[in-house]
Amino acid sequence: MALEVLTFVKASWLKPLWKQLGRMTGERKKELDRLRDEFVDPELLRDLYIEPYFQDRNPADAHQDDLISAAQQPAFERINGFFRGDLPLEKDGRHQMFILSDAGMGKTSLLLMIKLMHLTSFWPRGYNCALFKLGADTLNRVQALPNKGETVLLLDALDEDPKAWKRIRERLLELLQASEDFRRVVISSRTQFFPEMEPDRLGRPEIKVLAGYHCPVLYLSPFTDEQVKEFIERKLPLRWYHFSFQYGRVKKEREKASCLLGHMQDLRMRPMLLQHIDKLLSAECKQEWNAYTVYEALLDEWLDREVRKLRKWGGRRMPGRKELFLACLRIAEWMQRQGTRIISEEALKKLIGEDANIAWLEKFELGGRSLLNRNSDRAFRFSHYTIQEFLLAWGVVHEQLVGEEPLRATDQLTRFVDLADGILCHVDHLDFCDIDPQGYVERYNASWPIQDQLKNGKPGPKMMLLPGGRFRMGDIQGKGGKDERPVHEVKLNSFAIGRYPVTFEEYDAFCLATGRNKANDEGWGGGQRPVVNVSWEDAQEYCQWLTQVRRICAQNTKKSPFWGLAPLSNICNYSSQIFGFLM
Repeated sequence: MALEVLTFVKASWLKPLWKQLGRMTGERKKELDRLRDEFVDPELLRDLYIEPYFQDRNPADAHQDDLISAAQQPAFERINGFFRGDLPLEKDGRHQMFILSDAGMGKTSLLLMIKLMHLTSFWPRGYNCALFKLGADTLNRVQALPNKGETVLLLDALDEDPKAWKRIRERLLELLQASEDFRRVVISSRTQFFPEMEPDRLGRPEIKVLAGYHCPVLYLSPFTDEQVKEFIERKLPLRWYHFSFQYGRVKKEREKASCLLGHMQDLRMRPMLLQHIDKLLSAECKQEWNAYTVYEALLDEWLDREVRKLRKWGGRRMPGRKELFLACLRIAEWMQRQGTRIISEEALKKLIGEDANIAWLEKFELGGRSLLNRNSDRAFRFSHYTIQEFLLAWGVVHEQLVGEEPLRATDQLTRFVDLADGILCHVDHLDFCDIDPQGYVERYNASWPIQDQLKNGKPGPKMMLLPGGRFRMGDIQGKGGKDERPVHEVKLNSFAIGRYPVTFEEYDAFCLATGRNKANDEGWGGGQRPVVNVSWEDAQEYCQWLTQVRRICAQNTKKSPFWGLAPLSNICNYSSQIFGFLM
């Protein structure tokens, strides 16, 4: 007798799945309600969900030389192959997978679809599936599950787990050890929050901080142009029963959506933002679309809608968009400082006692496609974590935060602030201890300000960390000399460069410390003016001295990444090539 081929997930199950959901009763209905409270209402995915692709390499890597390893594979096909395998003989992490992607790429939706396929009885008999949002009670919930050997465990949002903040290695070990008896385990996380990967001695990718574990790691691919087009067609459907004027209106909306998506660059590849394309279509036209302006338009449109609904109720005093925005900001700040994604009714009432403006949130029409929802316990939460992060970024940029302590900065929150106003203006309002500056500049092709502290306690030169890249060096136009050929590609690693030319004051400190003559200012005056009359040899010795006297202050990293970052030590040896010398 041939062995039964197990199938756990399948794209063709998506359509019949929705019919099954409406027929649920008893314990299955209770579990569906829990998923709706803890994650998102599955009805939001109806008719819109598109199976994503996986790839083995990080899509953010701009230089994927190995095209084979970056090849895409349908997510359900890859997941099914992973679930189908036998129980592991060794507990070395091979049955515990990590799924990584940017914010809004569909990690939670993917895990939810897997769980729904189990809940609607499409799975093979005898196998169970458990889906939890990672948090303080995760280990207890995992430990209480029965029949672990026949159970697939899905754990969502490692990056939102307060137990992982500032102790990612310890948290990963806790989760891997607690889940080692399960048939299969899948843990999702934002890519930028996840530890660095490196190849082991056999060339297999390995999580750097977890030597000895060989957990498979997959990345969700950004939507392709074909998937974006399919999503827009589903979001703005043309029905057979549409009259001619309706047909023309929908077709025009599709054309407008395609034009808008062209301005959004890589943001158009994110399913979470595509889901709100109708809101963006009704927003004011913006010349420069980026992550900050897109979220700003979403929030403005949503709050305007809430204002209109509140005015229908009547009353002597109705709030405006700004008042509702500030109420949402206050909630977002409270959540961020408490390390949670929800605020209970009790906590909300306490905040209302401090700020009566927040009481308007209780009158919101929540649920559905709203950006703010309530669960069955009447606790508020934002429909997506990035909404909370945008509100915080807006509060930082506009100096509207209530608390005085710096906020814990995530990669996405930092990016919002950077796009809006630049990081340098707001270093005192954010705690960057979880941010990897080198990874940030390479990921977003951005810059990052840094400044070492010298051994004498004084600040070193102000620098800007810039992303590396590739360029063609040589006689590209064919008009140069022999020494400019052959044209060849050069790869430049990330590097830091001085923000300003070296000043007389900075150079004089070097002269005093080394007993050499100061540079002649030719009667122009020294101080903060750029130093002149410095030879090439002098510049080299100045940089060598600066490298020796700088001090990597790890204890100061908690306050700000602009002071002595140990991870940057390999690129912070100073060279005259990174300063502006007038010779």
